[in-house]
Amino acid sequence: MYKFLLLLITSAQFLIANQPLLFKPFIANPWEPRIGTMYQFNDKKLRLDIGVSYDLLKLIDDTNRTITMGADFFTFTRLRSEGNFKFPVETSDYFFGINFNIKNTIFSYPFYSRLRLSHISSHLVDGWSENGIFFDLPIVYSREFIDFAIALDLTYYRIYGGINFIFSTIPIDIEKSILQLGIDREIEISDNLCIQAGWDNKIFKTRSQSAYQIGIAYKTLDKIKISASLYYFNGATIHGSFYKNYDNYYAVGFQIIYY
Repeated sequence: MYKFLLLLITSAQFLIANQPLLFKPFIANPWEPRIGTMYQFNDKKLRLDIGVSYDLLKLIDDTNRTITMGADFFTFTRLRSEGNFKFPVETSDYFFGINFNIKNTIFSYPFYSRLRLSHISSHLVDGWSENGIFFDLPIVYSREFIDFAIALDLTYYRIYGGINFIFSTIPIDIEKSILQLGIDREIEISDNLCIQAGWDNKIFKTRSQSAYQIGIAYKTLDKIKISASLYYFNGATIHGSFYKNYDNYYAVGFQIIYY
């Protein structure tokens, strides 16, 4: 096994860090690398996302197919708004793993697939407490999973679907599989401006989760965009410390996007 990995790395071409990702993150999917924040109006919470994905190795690159290997490292954190620019941190989820991405062609359209082997753990933070006492008892929340997604890049839309299979988890009553489907749309307004919109839906065993996002993005430096977006979320929460809860909120925020 180690000899195979060594041969794989030595035969691969190292990618330049500022090259775009082969598999673009889904616009509305909350389990994607994001740099940004959004204010949730319904519950007066603030979501803070910090993280990035990089393609590290180009394993195959020819006229018919491109394959890359990369890594994901990011967090998605929930804060409470208390006014006077104070935002106690309530919970934070840590996501990291490796990914394999393939680009080829089907029906004359670009066709992409991504396989992620990842870990998520969730932790209560001192903002979810008062006088040193947590509002809820902390739990150990951890899951390791395989996430497989495919996307067909049509002329005006990108449609996608996938499945998330959890093979190791604490607690044990977490759903072991999650189906996903969605659609993304990007409209160029000018050389520097574009409108981005996305819908992402996940189906659990007994519940679901939907996220919608629409916004305008401005291309600043090479391979960087700054976007302002409206967001709507409804369904099973993304925060593992509250994994049995449901969230429903409208939000507004911004992102820094590497493309």
